[in-house]
Amino acid sequence: MKVALISCCGLKLQEPAPAEQLYQSTLFKKNLAYAKQIADQVFILSAELGLVQLDQVIEPYDFTLTKQSKQFKLIWSEFVAEQLELVVPAGAELTILAGRSYRDHLLPFLDSYTVQVPLAGMGIGEQLSWLTKEVKN
Repeated sequence: MKVALISCCGLKLQEPAPAEQLYQSTLFKKNLAYAKQIADQVFILSAELGLVQLDQVIEPYDFTLTKQSKQFKLIWSEFVAEQLELVVPAGAELTILAGRSYRDHLLPFLDSYTVQVPLAGMGIGEQLSWLTKEVKN
């Protein structure tokens, strides 16, 4: 089983919507298109809610992990890992399309999975360029 995890973004619709429609940034949309292309299942890493299914209707919120403490990020990461264990079997292949704030503390909790981070070390522009080349229209 192949699963992709993509991070939420700050740019959102102003009304409740399915998660895959709520987030509006170009990077999110390209990550989502790539994730759907390579994975059997896709989840969003929400700073507010943890692991979110694409069709889950959620309210807009203004919260990000980037400004949170290391302790908060550790607690959030453990929570997400627990959520993941409930829906993704051990041994699955995970592709993480998320910035360091969303992945660095999460990775140590994912030892029962094979994990890939294809965008690691790339700036936003490099990520957008890479994703544009990889996504088949």
